[in-house]
Amino acid sequence: MLSQRFARRWPVLIYLVCAPLLSLNACSCEDEDNYFWELSEPPLDEHLDGGHPPEDVAFSDLDEEPDAPEPHSPDDWDWAFPDPQIEPEPPQWEETQWQSQVVAEGIPKVFASNDRTSVVVDRAGTVWLGYHRCDDARCITPELVIARRPVGGSWSYESIARHRGIFGLSVIHANEPLAVYLDSINSELVATQRQADGAWHAELLAHGRVGNADGFDITHDRARFYLSYAQEGRGQVEFYTYNTASPSPLWRRLRDLSPATAAAFDEGLKAGNAMDFYLIHRSMGTDFQISRYDVGNDEWTTSERDYTTQISALVYRQNGELCVSGSDPSGLVVDCGSFIDPISRRHFFENGATYYLSSMIEARDQSLFVAFHNQREHDLRLGRSPQGRWDWSSERIFDGPTYGVSTSIDHRDHVLLSYYYCPGDTCEVRLIERAP
Repeated sequence: MLSQRFARRWPVLIYLVCAPLLSLNACSCEDEDNYFWELSEPPLDEHLDGGHPPEDVAFSDLDEEPDAPEPHSPDDWDWAFPDPQIEPEPPQWEETQWQSQVVAEGIPKVFASNDRTSVVVDRAGTVWLGYHRCDDARCITPELVIARRPVGGSWSYESIARHRGIFGLSVIHANEPLAVYLDSINSELVATQRQADGAWHAELLAHGRVGNADGFDITHDRARFYLSYAQEGRGQVEFYTYNTASPSPLWRRLRDLSPATAAAFDEGLKAGNAMDFYLIHRSMGTDFQISRYDVGNDEWTTSERDYTTQISALVYRQNGELCVSGSDPSGLVVDCGSFIDPISRRHFFENGATYYLSSMIEARDQSLFVAFHNQREHDLRLGRSPQGRWDWSSERIFDGPTYGVSTSIDHRDHVLLSYYYCPGDTCEVRLIERAP
C-alpha cells in the first residue's frame, strides 16, 4: 500500500525538491544592470554560411618543408630582414655633361658687366634669349635683341628697339613671348609682344613719368602677365596685368603697394596658383620683405617676418613653398618657407661671396636650381637640390669671368642658363645646357 501511494505521489515530491533549485539557476531574462535579454530564434535566411573558400586563397600543408631553413645565427637572418630600400644619392654632374654655345659676341665689357641676360622657354621648346647688342666699343646706342632657337634648329635674331636699361622677358603661348623694358632716356615703360606672324606689337604703358628704376620685373600664370615697377625716389611699387585669355586683352593697372621704397630686380615677382602673385621688396627699412596680392579681392598682405639677406631671386614652388636666393658677406644663401614663416629652412653655400645677382628656378620634377657668380674663383656655378629634397650641392659649370646669369627649364625638364662671358675687353652672350 505504501509503495503504491509513493508511486502515485513521486512526481509531486520531485517537483517540491527541484523547484527551489530551478529558481536559483534559471535566468530571469533581466540582469543586475536591468538590461532586458530577449532570446529569439533567428530566421533561417540569417543563418551564417561559411560557404566555399575563394579560389585564389592558398592553403599551406603543415607537413611540407619551408622554402628556406630556419636561420640559426644572426648572419643568417639577412634573407628575412633585408636592408631597407635607400634612395640613391643623385649623381654628381661632371663638367663634360654641359655644353656652352656662343649666341652673340662683341659686347663691350664695360656694358655687359652691368647688364643682365634673360632666357625663357615656351611650350613648344623654343628658347628665347634677350640681351643688348652694341655697334661700337663704347656701346653708345645699345639695341635690345631677342634671339630665338627652336628645338633642333639654329639661332635667329629679332631686333626690338634701341634701348638702354633693364628689361624683362616672359612667355605664355608658344612663339609669342613678351618683352617689357624701361627706357629712362625717353621716359617710357613699354610692353612689346610677338604676334603669330612674327611681328612685334608695342604698347606704351607709361610715358613722361618714368624715371630711374628701383625695381622691375615681369611674371605670368597660365593666362595673365604681371608687371612690377618701382620708380626711384617714390614710396610705392606700381603693378600692371594683361589677360591673354580675354577676347580683347588690354593692359590695366592694379593697386599700388605702398609704402615700399624698392622692389627686387628681374626675378623678385612670381605668380602663385590662386589668382595671386608675390613680390620681394623693401618697406621703409633696409631689409627685404615679401608681400602677396590677391587679384580677386584687390588686396595686399605683407609677411610679418623680414629676410636678412640681399635678395636676388624668388621662386613660387609647385607645393606652394616660397624660396629666395640672396647673399650675405659670407656667400650665397637660399631660404625657403611659407608666407607666414619664409625662413623656415636655410642653406649656406660654403664657397665664398658672390659678385652679381643670382638666378633661381624650379624644374617640373621639383628639383630646385640656383645659378650664381663666385667672387673668389670668378666663375659660374650651379646649386641643386633634387626632387623635393633639402639636400644642396653645387658645381662649377663654366670656368671664366661671367655676368648677368638667367635660368630657365627646357622641354626636357633640364635647366639652361644664359650669361655674358668676358675673357677680355669684349664679351660673348652664351647659353649653357645639359648635353643631350
